[in-house]
Amino acid sequence: MAGMPAWGHLEKVSVIAADLKKRGYPVTFITGAEFREPITALGIDFVPLGGSERMMSEEDMATFFAMPAGLDAEAFAIKNVFIRAIPDHHRTVQRVFGEFRKRHGRRKPLIFVYDGSFLGLSPVALGAKGIKPGASIGIGLAPLSLRSNDTFPFRSGRQPDTSRDAVKIHQKVYEEQAEEPFFKGVYEAFEKEMRGLGVKGEVPYSIFEAMNKIPDQLLQLSIPEFEYPRSDIRAGVEWVGALPVVGMANPKLPSWWDDVLQAKENGKKVIAVTAGSIDNNPEDLILPTLEALKDRADILVIATLVASDGDGLEERVPANARMAKFIPYDLLLPHVDVLVSNGGYGTVQQALRTGVPMVLAGVGQDKAETGGIAAWAGVAITFLTRSPAAEKIGKAVQEVLENKKYAIRASELAAKYEKYDALKSFDNAIQDAVKRLR
Repeated sequence: MAGMPAWGHLEKVSVIAADLKKRGYPVTFITGAEFREPITALGIDFVPLGGSERMMSEEDMATFFAMPAGLDAEAFAIKNVFIRAIPDHHRTVQRVFGEFRKRHGRRKPLIFVYDGSFLGLSPVALGAKGIKPGASIGIGLAPLSLRSNDTFPFRSGRQPDTSRDAVKIHQKVYEEQAEEPFFKGVYEAFEKEMRGLGVKGEVPYSIFEAMNKIPDQLLQLSIPEFEYPRSDIRAGVEWVGALPVVGMANPKLPSWWDDVLQAKENGKKVIAVTAGSIDNNPEDLILPTLEALKDRADILVIATLVASDGDGLEERVPANARMAKFIPYDLLLPHVDVLVSNGGYGTVQQALRTGVPMVLAGVGQDKAETGGIAAWAGVAITFLTRSPAAEKIGKAVQEVLENKKYAIRASELAAKYEKYDALKSFDNAIQDAVKRLR
């Protein structure tokens, strides 16, 4: 198995790895050296990725954080986190595959289950020389990024056109997107790495589409009702629902946890607001939400910062709010009436699995796409900005609380999630692969 060396990715992939280990599979986990301890604590063999131990060097991190939020900063991160690391990730994967073949030859099937955004398999999957696994199973941690006649491009945040000219309209936007500096620059960097590693054939123009196309099978952590329909979807995509739990951190509750239980007992509404693992400036969403709801005696707001402990923010936390770096969402969400989030796909999946409607505000990465799907599915009010005004947030939260259609639809989708067993789906996929490879 392999995962990108980031908490937001590994907190999901590690749950799958731990379950496979419990089922008796010999699991070897490849990721950044800084995650050795939490992975080995699961009883899983660990292999550190070659190259830098961090996703970005300290110098790159300083450059990134000095850049204003936007496409230039995101392109810098994609090139320096995902693309520049491909040679090291490729060499690490090939070394592990080689050692496996030396030990077992062809007697045991080599099956690679990995975070779909991990690109270390890309060179051999696109035709470069090297050891290919008998089966590759990608873990879908973001909305589908496959090109389709039935949808606008990934990252557009636009819901599909349904007119007679939909195909023409969609394809025109794909063509326009391909000419945008952001996408051209990312493609050029991706192609350069692929050529340098021996890929002679076609390199997918969109690195995001490549993440969905490269694995033999893509197990998508979602349900089909939370994705735009595609009549031309590739073979091998399987919906598996949401994970029952996520997180590598100790599931410790804050000292004020009883305040949440008391608020529910007293008939108050609980509103949760959270930042992402990358876009986590509290000025963007958390503090405006606290400001928007500070005078609501009928509401308790729970803010999770993810990236910091909130030092220096204490004076900006109103009486009807509580703040923590992290709270296990599988424990918090059953008490929540509305989630305010920047639209991270994993967080949204957890909310839907619990039947919680949302207010979403995010751009970049997969945020706009996730927000667009959530609005289309009828479970959220979405703002295509990372920093909506406090007044807009307050009105949106009130609308979701008063208009029961959001909660009803979220409950309907929660019932759909109950029909899936994500962890068993990975077991089934591996067993099917083993049968094919015998």
